Amino acid sequence: QHQVDAPIENTFKLVFCAFLAIGCMIKLDSVLELSDALIFIIAVPNTIGLYLYAREVRDDVRRYRRAIASDDIRTAGAAADS
Repeated sequence: QHQVDAPIENTFKLVFCAFLAIGCMIKLDSVLELSDALIFIIAVPNTIGLYLYAREVRDDVRRYRRAIASDDIRTAGAAADS
């Protein structure tokens, strides 16, 4: 491992141990509510990203389907048949 990774790894271990100790002292309901809240917080930027990139993804999928239709890209089934 690189020496640069050591501070990051040690920080992670410290945070992990702190949350482990806290998790042993609080009720399960509180832990579940916290995990639900964190999942929601993670979902918000992902949803925003979906809306921001929807047009680009749609264009890429159309280009990909056209390439398959014109035999520029062979599908897995067609590759197995030959």
